[in-house]
Amino acid sequence: MRAVPFIGALVILLAAAVVGLLPGPDFPFDPRDESLGLGGTISVVVAILAYCGIAFFLRPLRPPPDRAVRSAPAATVLLACGAALGVWVVNPYLGLLVAIGLQAWLFAATRPAGWPAMAGLVLLGLLPLVALIANLAGRFDAGIGVWHDLLLMLADGQIGASLTFLGCVLAGTGVAIVALGGRSARATPDDRINGEISVRRQTPPLEEELEPREDELPGGEGPDPDEPQEPAQPEPERDPRLWSKPRGWISPPPGSFRATPWPPVA
Repeated sequence: MRAVPFIGALVILLAAAVVGLLPGPDFPFDPRDESLGLGGTISVVVAILAYCGIAFFLRPLRPPPDRAVRSAPAATVLLACGAALGVWVVNPYLGLLVAIGLQAWLFAATRPAGWPAMAGLVLLGLLPLVALIANLAGRFDAGIGVWHDLLLMLADGQIGASLTFLGCVLAGTGVAIVALGGRSARATPDDRINGEISVRRQTPPLEEELEPREDELPGGEGPDPDEPQEPAQPEPERDPRLWSKPRGWISPPPGSFRATPWPPVA
C-alpha cells in the first residue's frame, strides 16, 4: 500500500505521454534542444498533486498495526528483494546498484531504531542510484535539470514501464522501512508482558501489627467486662395506624385452628 502514491503518479505521467501532453522525442536526442513544454510541466504538476493526495489519505508513514509488528520487517525486506530481483532481470547493471544499496535497507529493517536513523539508512542505500544519475547528468551536460531528460526518456519508452513500476515498489518499501522506526519507539503488547509475573501480599501497617486482636489476647479472654459499653439505641416508635388492618382482610378469623378439641377435664 505504501507504493500506491508512487504508482499513481507514474500512471498519470504515462497517460500524459499517451495523449501527447508529455513530449517523447525519438532517442537519441539532444537534451539541449528538447524540453517538457507547457503540457509536460502541467503533467508533472498533476502527478505531484496526485502523489500528495493519495499519500494524505493512505498515510504511508504510519507505523504498522500491533498484529503485524513482528512480520512487518520480514515482509518489507522480502518485497524489496523481490523488486530488486525484478530490476536485475530487466537491467542487470542497474540491478547490481540496487543490490548494493539494499544492504543498508536490510540493516535498517532488522535493527529497529528511531525514524531519523531509519531514514538515514534508507538514504544511504540510495547513494548508488544518486551516483548513477549524477554520471548521467555529466554526460548530458544537463546538471540538476537531468530529471527533464529522464521524463523524456520515460515518455519515449527508453525507460520501460516495467522498470519504473519496480522502482515504485522499491520506493514504497523504503517508506515502509522508515515507518518501522515509529513503532520501535513504543512498546508492543508482547514486550510489556515479557518477563516473570509475581504477586506480593501487601504488608499491614506498623500500627496494626503492634495492636493485638481480640482473639489473640492472653488467656483467650475478650474485652474487659467492666469496661462501660455504649448504650443500645432505642427502636423508633411505630405508628399503630400503619400496622392495623380491618378484621377479615389479612388477619386470620377468630377461633381455634386445632383439628381436634382438647379432651374434657373431669
